Amino acid sequence: MKKQNLILFLLFFIISESYSQGFLSLTLGADSRTAALGMAGTVLNEYGSTGYWNPAGLSFINGRYLQFTHHSWIQGVRSNFLGFDQGGGKNSFGFHVLFTEVGGIEQRSVPSPEPEALFSLYELVFGASYSRKVKNNVSLGITVKGLAEKIHIEQVFGVALDLGLQYECIKDKLRLGTVVKNIGRTGKLEKERIELPACLQLGVCYTDMFMGVRYRLLLDGIIEKKDIHIHSGGEIVLHDIFYIRAGYQEGYEVKGITAGIGIVWNSIGIDYGYMPVKQGLGDSHRITCRFIL
Repeated sequence: MKKQNLILFLLFFIISESYSQGFLSLTLGADSRTAALGMAGTVLNEYGSTGYWNPAGLSFINGRYLQFTHHSWIQGVRSNFLGFDQGGGKNSFGFHVLFTEVGGIEQRSVPSPEPEALFSLYELVFGASYSRKVKNNVSLGITVKGLAEKIHIEQVFGVALDLGLQYECIKDKLRLGTVVKNIGRTGKLEKERIELPACLQLGVCYTDMFMGVRYRLLLDGIIEKKDIHIHSGGEIVLHDIFYIRAGYQEGYEVKGITAGIGIVWNSIGIDYGYMPVKQGLGDSHRITCRFIL
């Protein structure tokens, strides 16, 4: 991967996310299903990544779930996500690991046809989540995250918190939720601390049946330091096996429509999420394998 690819990678976030912060992998999202649904994950409670999106949602899942997601996107940038959730009962918990790599970046101190060396950018996020129901239809949750970033020979570490709430208005049909994400602090990188991409998310999820077909609608509002975005998505379920999904992300220069499909057979599910990216930056593809344990 050439030096200009790193510039494209950073440019993508500057023009599409309006972020000046570091630890940009915190904005990537986790699983294919949520990506296909326009990144509307505040109250989706996706198995295996619930703690990543909103730890309060762990109280509204039943059983144990494991998932792995591979994300291939802009100019060969790669990320991998591993998540585990255990829900049910009054107390629930989960963990997740997100690793992102930008490799093969060329180093030059003076203009030259050949680079002096190659180096990589790495970001690692590890999160541990806990959720507890304070009423039968109300839950609170917290995620504690450890952060690590390395660029060439420079490295920095940090910690962050997510604080979430979910309220089930109509059992198995209507849920509301909110989560404050990425509140924390890092060490110094070249004499300055890195500002984390903190945000407030508000979400609603409605699930129902129409002519024997189950469907789900989601809507999230994302409030950042300077901007407000709307993420929306919907899916239909055919015979409890096949899933068809679509979504939209409003307010970004290079992102908009999303889509994906999924299939579940017994205890195994496979999901695919697609996000076209404008201005020649390359499209985003996610594949997820999830398991009921």
